[in-house]
Amino acid sequence: MQKKKSRFLIKRQNHLRGIMYIEIDRSLRNPIRNQLYEKLLERILKGELAPGTKMPSSRHLHEKNNISRNIIIEVYEQLSSEGYLEGRPGKGTWVAESVILGDSFRSLEKTEIVKVKKEKKKNIISFSCGIPDLKHFPVKKWKRSLDYAWSLADDEVLSYPPVAGRMELRTEVCDYLLLVKGIRVRPECVIITSGTSETLLLIASHFSHFSNELIIEDPVVDFAADIFKQSGYKLKEITVDESGIDTSALPAKPAGKLIFVSPSHQFPTGCVLSAPRRVKLVEYAVRNGIFIIEDDYDSEFRYEGYPLRSLFLMNPEVVMHAGTFSKNMFPSMRMGYLVVPERIADDILKTKARLMMRTPSHIQLAAAHFMRSGAFTRNIARMKKIYKRKHGLISQKLNSVFGNDIVINSNAAGMHLNIVHRKHKFTIEECSCFEEFGVEADCEAEYSLSGKKGGLLLGFGSVSEKEIPEGILRLKKAVDSIIE
Repeated sequence: MQKKKSRFLIKRQNHLRGIMYIEIDRSLRNPIRNQLYEKLLERILKGELAPGTKMPSSRHLHEKNNISRNIIIEVYEQLSSEGYLEGRPGKGTWVAESVILGDSFRSLEKTEIVKVKKEKKKNIISFSCGIPDLKHFPVKKWKRSLDYAWSLADDEVLSYPPVAGRMELRTEVCDYLLLVKGIRVRPECVIITSGTSETLLLIASHFSHFSNELIIEDPVVDFAADIFKQSGYKLKEITVDESGIDTSALPAKPAGKLIFVSPSHQFPTGCVLSAPRRVKLVEYAVRNGIFIIEDDYDSEFRYEGYPLRSLFLMNPEVVMHAGTFSKNMFPSMRMGYLVVPERIADDILKTKARLMMRTPSHIQLAAAHFMRSGAFTRNIARMKKIYKRKHGLISQKLNSVFGNDIVINSNAAGMHLNIVHRKHKFTIEECSCFEEFGVEADCEAEYSLSGKKGGLLLGFGSVSEKEIPEGILRLKKAVDSIIE
């Protein structure tokens, strides 16, 4: 198998030899000849140019990299004299077959470092947030849906997808929203996107002409703040407490037209926006002509009580409801949806078309089939049971190991717990040291715009139930090493 893989690699490299790019920095004092020699040698020693690979001709390298052919020939000759390259009469220049054996000591150090890092990483129990349990995803059923989608492939499916998304999927999303969240909406108000990041980028781009300020939760998921900042927005941070965003701190005369909140299960605090504050927030939006961006990233996974009422239901005219398939299916799917008020749907689609934001048709068709077959809701129901068990287990182990030293915030929902230590606020640097104890956990400070938060975030989506007890013990040792 390894020989076949090597032959494939060599064949692929031979195919690409005419388009090899060499990065040369002409602003450096280091001569171009030396830079070319160092770059080629590095690629050979790293195995990027494997033994038996045919090198590009001097003409090709000259055309693609604007390097003098005399310099290229000179470098080739030096590498040949050192045994890294070999000339074959009538066939060009090749990487010598003996390179790895003759110079293994030069790459051994790097190889060993990579190997140690991989082994170390394997032994780490990760409580990183944002990754669902992918081991239980019904891959075979998804493959059937993909096969079905490809069976429909025609000129329309293979061409550029509709800007708003495939009507098949938009209709299924409408049915799902009504069934699970009680949201009744027409397909024309549902816009398919390539994930929440694209959803927020679309909103930021569309409203940038009317607004340059965003009212946003603090702390908040980092990419949301980054997208709006990079789009030229000023951020008006509003503190989040145990009842959600503090509506009493909202500015009397907002400068912007947007508010970003995650009311059902706030990230990273884990809190839920209280009913009185929900009412105040929606009233505030109506009074000031503001749109609320409702980030509903994992509300399906609630383990106690009834599902929480969406802000969209309270007033569909001022709320944009953003959902994703990354948590209830898998992240690499890169697909989400945005439910918008009917009065702005056409205008947002014009912005989306201008930005050339489109989601592949075959993925949309497969998702629609997956939902229509019932596999989607069955998977959510199955994962909800698994996450509930993990949630209970990790809470139990935290309480037994840490005792009264910590406070757990989760509201029996989602795929992460927020842990506040009564004696210490953790910094990003301190959390990065946890790996030394064989455990990973996210730091709340990473998501704090004001820098006031210092809790720990324990995601339990991707960690196995068998790993949780040992992972909590390792976390205790890591925490004790910092506090003591």
